[in-house]
Amino acid sequence: MKNKILNEVNKVYKKEHPSFYTKITKKNLSELIIAREKLLLSLKLPKKIFQNSSLLDLGSGSGIYSLIYNHFGAKTDLVEYEKSFTNQSKNLFKKFSKNHNYKIINSDIFKYKTNKKFEIVIFNGVAHHTQNPKKILNNACKFLNKKGFLIYGIGNKAGFFQRALQRLILYKISTNEKDIIHNAKILFKKHLHRARKFGGRSINQIIFDTYVNPKIDCQSTQEITEIFKKNKMILYSAFPELNYNNLFLKESIKNYRNFNLDKNQNKNKKNIYLSEHDWLTNSNFFNYVKSKNKINKIDILKDILTSEVNDKNFENFKINYKKISKVAKEYKKNIKYLNKINFFDQNYQMNFLQEIIELFELLNNSDCNLKKVHNFLNKTKFIFQGTVGIGMNYYVGYKL
Repeated sequence: MKNKILNEVNKVYKKEHPSFYTKITKKNLSELIIAREKLLLSLKLPKKIFQNSSLLDLGSGSGIYSLIYNHFGAKTDLVEYEKSFTNQSKNLFKKFSKNHNYKIINSDIFKYKTNKKFEIVIFNGVAHHTQNPKKILNNACKFLNKKGFLIYGIGNKAGFFQRALQRLILYKISTNEKDIIHNAKILFKKHLHRARKFGGRSINQIIFDTYVNPKIDCQSTQEITEIFKKNKMILYSAFPELNYNNLFLKESIKNYRNFNLDKNQNKNKKNIYLSEHDWLTNSNFFNYVKSKNKINKIDILKDILTSEVNDKNFENFKINYKKISKVAKEYKKNIKYLNKINFFDQNYQMNFLQEIIELFELLNNSDCNLKKVHNFLNKTKFIFQGTVGIGMNYYVGYKL
């Protein structure tokens, strides 16, 4: 099953490579290095920490980002399942590597074994395309040395919610890959053109990576931090940032740094990330708080809503629209509580959720088709706007 999914995903990427940088030149390599430095600084990781550090890149793809870490001075091991990508990596490193201390390994990341421990492990944009993201993240943590950093790029369930919803629509009204491409260009034209403008990829690259891709199984922040805790790691940083509001709850900053390792903490206690409520609707608030009864209920509703539309494809697109519509209504009703403490734009939040409810009701109709969905989306003003949520979240785990 694992190999089947890897093969299906790689088949898609052979048709349309997910990266804009399919051909590397000195100019675009320099651009990539600058962009990566900015991301690392957002994660509170200066490039200096890579100097002479042992680094493992799991699912390294064509090796572009591995090359950047190699440029920063890291002793780099690349592990990639797809043979054609490992060949690209070899050519790339042969041409551009300044630090020749690297190793390129063609292996299934689920089966890769080594006794070596690394100071830095990179696991970027891979886990949500596998059969078991939790298991593979747990495996990645095992390769990390003490005082080491794991940089994890993953689709967050809430951040990716609107794009998951787009996938659900496409698999509902389409019968094959050709239909998906055609329908996406009609229904999500605005989003695709914006993504092309700011991301540099072609329309087809975006469609294949976001919609045709048969496996996009996202994770929540809670799921990730639980795996970190299991491996004696703390959440060191995240981007977009996970802040918290100590005016609302009397919790000190140490809870953000160390909550994963608190031995006295109730194992069943759930940490609440208000950031995810914001990412779901694509407004502008990032926050982190610890649990309260009312917030707990709202967070559970958010989890149900985002999990129901997660990881849809032709084999798994059926959904209980009555149930999910009821959850969305309940979420809309309870989310008003958060506005009492001015966390969100109430008008935006309510209108967004109302459109979500109406969309579920439309999708529940047996005669739902491209024309009806298109007409509905043309009238909406809140869903699928701007960046349409967040495509990729980054989490840095630190091993004590």
